[in-house]
Amino acid sequence: MPASKICKQCGQTKPLTQDNFRKYYNRTGFYTICKSCEKVNTRFKYLLSKQKAGAITVGEDEELRKFNEYFSLLRKQGLQPPNAAATKETPVDIDALIAQETEDIARKEELGTEDITIPVELAEWLTKDLSQFDAEYLQDTVMDELHAKYRPTIGTGDRGRPIYDDRFRDVLTSIQDRFDEYEEDSL
Repeated sequence: MPASKICKQCGQTKPLTQDNFRKYYNRTGFYTICKSCEKVNTRFKYLLSKQKAGAITVGEDEELRKFNEYFSLLRKQGLQPPNAAATKETPVDIDALIAQETEDIARKEELGTEDITIPVELAEWLTKDLSQFDAEYLQDTVMDELHAKYRPTIGTGDRGRPIYDDRFRDVLTSIQDRFDEYEEDSL
């Protein structure tokens, strides 16, 4: 299984390939943000430069406002988008990005999740009615998929032991506890 990396800007876990992350030129490793986020940032920088030069149109000014709104939504979730002062024209559907992040935050709040920095999928498994699922399916299939996606191997340590991304380990443990309790109750 190829190693994965989590983009520090959008928070998505993606396979560590050159399709998803650029390699550093003069050193080993990959960039910390994915290529999709790089496209967003490139457009954002372009709009900032036009604004600074006083050559921005009304539509571009509105798009720049939406970028700032999108970045604000990402920051609320503990991610690291660029600042307005920090960041070639690439088409970006900023409205879709804002809608998705707003929907994710609303869904987490609807689920009663105190920590909105966890992914929606994990928040849903913390509250989902388990009675519609087979206990073995939850233990064997769902937990394996959740671990692969939210606790991927990010490298190797001493003696070739895997190093895992542990950002969501506590949430995954809580979900595993729910599944264990459900399995015991269904026996």
